[in-house]
Formats: sequence, C-alpha cells, structure tokens
Amino acid sequence: MIRAAVLAANVCLACVLAAHAGAATRATPQRPGATPGATPSAIGQFEVPGAVPISLLVQNAGADDRLLGGSSPVATSVEAHQTRLIDGRRVMEAAPDGIAIPGGKTVILEPAANHLMLLGLTDDLVQGETFPLTLRFERAGEVTVTVRVRRRVDAAGVAPISPVAAGALLISLASAPPAPAQCATCPSAGDDS
Repeated sequence: MIRAAVLAANVCLACVLAAHAGAATRATPQRPGATPGATPSAIGQFEVPGAVPISLLVQNAGADDRLLGGSSPVATSVEAHQTRLIDGRRVMEAAPDGIAIPGGKTVILEPAANHLMLLGLTDDLVQGETFPLTLRFERAGEVTVTVRVRRRVDAAGVAPISPVAAGALLISLASAPPAPAQCATCPSAGDDS
C-alpha cells in the first residue's frame, strides 16, 4: 500500500515539475515588509549561484509539524523557501518560520511552491548520484534522508530510494537537479583539511 502511494506521488511530482519547467524568468523588486536580506525571485529564476532547489514528499499521519530547514555536507546551508502571490505575480523567498506540515496531510515540496534550497554548493551534484540531507522539524526533530540527483524522472531500471519514517512522518522522493559547485572558498565535503 505504501509502495503504491509512493509510486503515485512520484508520478504526480513528475507531472507538476514538468508543468513548471517552462515558467518565465523575470526580476522581482524587493517588496515592503519582506524578510530583511531576502530577495524574492520570480518563479523559474533559480539561477542564484550555488542555490539548488530540493523536492520531496512528506506524509504526516500525526499532529501538525513544521519543516524548519536542514543541513547537508554538499552545501553551506539549507533553507526553507516559500512561494507567494505578490502584486499578481508568484515570487520565491526564504521562509524563516519554516514550512507547515499539517497533520493528516501529504505535502509536496518542489520548485515554484514551498521547497528547500541548498545554498553555497560545495560539491558538484552529478546526475544519478546521491547525498545525505538532514531535515530539521519542529516536532519530529532531525531526520536524515538520501537525496537523488536527477532530472525530473529517473531512468527506467533505477532502484527507488526507500522512504524514511520518523514518528508520524514518512519522507520520500527527495531529489535535486544536477548542478556545479559554486562556492570557491568553501571546503569540499571530501576535503580533510
């Protein structure tokens, strides 16, 4: 049953990601009352050097929770980001209070919606490889998942990564697109110095 739900969610996530792939890119001015230091981006504008969106599926069978952010050895930081409608346009900005994960609901995190963002890549993200990501939840605490580097949908024959259970949460389908490291002064995750 869980396998069927994960497969259905994977197909749904792939369709939504494909629908957003052609979104227009436009600069967006800072809006009054925005988070200090945060610059909203127009949907489709993920060309921030070293910034890469992470998609994943979170099923919550328990009480309300909140995804606050995370950490990974492939980036200097991992932030929660939100997409909001401002002056008739959808813009992306940091979500300093995190992302709500309501009880009894399934939340799909993806670009052009609420998602996590890797900032300051310290390692290249290469198609087909994986990397660890530690998610930080308000109630569930820290949960480490495996993220697959891929374009929209895995090729046939690629074994799926098993979902991770953390209390009432089931986390699956974590992925990020391929991207080069952008942080020239950051130590590599494999650097022992």
